[in-house]
Amino acid sequence: MRKVSVILGVRDDRVVPAQAINIICDVLKDFRDIRLEFAVVREAPSRALDMVGDEFVVLFDADGCYDPADVRKVLLPLIEGRADLVLGNRRLPSAVVSVRDRVANSFLTWLAGHLFRVPVEDSQTGLRAFRRAALGLQVPALRFLEVPVSYSQPGVQS
Repeated sequence: MRKVSVILGVRDDRVVPAQAINIICDVLKDFRDIRLEFAVVREAPSRALDMVGDEFVVLFDADGCYDPADVRKVLLPLIEGRADLVLGNRRLPSAVVSVRDRVANSFLTWLAGHLFRVPVEDSQTGLRAFRRAALGLQVPALRFLEVPVSYSQPGVQS
């Protein structure tokens, strides 16, 4: 049985995103050889990495911008052995993100691609998954993949 830790980042750690957890369980129910574990953390899901020792880790910003069903999209390439690190690419339309945020996202994505020498389109995504063992790999050895995911800014019409 392979374990998957889903770390949900929230603004208030007293709030459990039960609807997101239910959707994630539902879209992954046909994977009979995995066991899901959830951790809810305030703000930065990456801070919870010390809490997990599982084979696969999913970081999910549970702020209402991402579709919990897309967890399947970022986890599937790992389970199938096609990738070590999967980023959910938001393919941000201009109506969804402010100019300031778009410039910052573009710069940080360019910087990550340049520093790590990987072709990345959206390094600032709040939906990503990786094999825990990949944390010890050198960047050139990582099998990296981006998959399209849904994104909608609350209160903004797209």
